[in-house]
Amino acid sequence: MQYWITEFGIQGRKYDSSAFLEGTRLGTLHGLFILSRVLAAIAHPNVFASLEYFNIGGQVGYGKDVLVNISTTAAPTVNGAGQMFAHVASIANAQDSMQALEVDAESAVLSSLPMKVLGKKLPCIQAASFSSSSSATVVAINRCNGTVETQLLCNTDSALKYRMISYEAKLGDGRWAPLPPKDTPHPWSAPLHPTVISVEVTDSTLTLHLPALSLNIIERESAAE
Repeated sequence: MQYWITEFGIQGRKYDSSAFLEGTRLGTLHGLFILSRVLAAIAHPNVFASLEYFNIGGQVGYGKDVLVNISTTAAPTVNGAGQMFAHVASIANAQDSMQALEVDAESAVLSSLPMKVLGKKLPCIQAASFSSSSSATVVAINRCNGTVETQLLCNTDSALKYRMISYEAKLGDGRWAPLPPKDTPHPWSAPLHPTVISVEVTDSTLTLHLPALSLNIIERESAAE
């Protein structure tokens, strides 16, 4: 049996119940909520046949989960969660295949969420690789409250240089900003301000220090050129 997940999101009244939840609505934490489900679906392709988010675009006031504000009287704007979604979507659209990546056993044991699902611990790290015959990009989420060091095995060339783009969660981040023109390269400069650092690959292994509560995208440095 396969599941079709349609219109997943958070009910608007849930945000109204808490100033903390309202402070997460536009930014990185909301983006992590959305993308963690995408990575889970990639990890279990035999379970999930379809995954649809509610709602990507609309007018502010028409659902608090909206990622892009499309107005008839002003230029469109995007929030932080929409910025993250667009970045990962651009990667998926540019590649031919995707697969989940396993976290190394040591970090999986040492770094896990403070709750169990069906009696099992969940690791802090979710990761997937999006690849084609010429390139590969890794998307990794750290869903725990502390920095996690981990190693990921992937089909990468150690002779090439790679960079890691990190979107780190801050309460109240991701306020509305103008939607960049079509074909603007990622990462966008607003509304979130991701950090970019160089990373090394050894024997097709990425050794990463993933910040707390963050989305991390590892790609060839030449991909930005």
